[in-house]
Amino acid sequence: ERDIIGVRTNIIKYDVRLYPVHADIKIIRAVFCDILRRADKLGEKPEFYNTIWNNCATNIVRHVRRFSDKPIPAWSPRYLFPDFFDRVAYRLSILDTDLGYREARKFHNITARAQTAGEGDDFSKIIRQGLMHHNDQSNETRK
Repeated sequence: ERDIIGVRTNIIKYDVRLYPVHADIKIIRAVFCDILRRADKLGEKPEFYNTIWNNCATNIVRHVRRFSDKPIPAWSPRYLFPDFFDRVAYRLSILDTDLGYREARKFHNITARAQTAGEGDDFSKIIRQGLMHHNDQSNETRK
């Protein structure tokens, strides 16, 4: 997490957001394990990155579609632009928020916190400070 988020916020200088999602913990675990299995297979059989068919967004969608009961498009032009990817999740009601889209983007932006956290052991805790849901305590119930 420190590597994935820290590289984007501190080196590449991207804005990064951390959203809660509407999903059962079993589905979240299944998607995560599916991603890990695929990453492990890439060590044995590397793949070429493809801006349209094999990018970060299309790969996330592929994993989520395997386990989700929500109809998620296999491909969308928005998958080509990382800054629009959260809009897809918002419109599909995947993001667990009662905020409007722009408010949610602002509220869940963790860039400054990640830059402040640096390489510390408490990185994960720092980037989550203040991200409790507006509508309930569901972040706490997922643990």
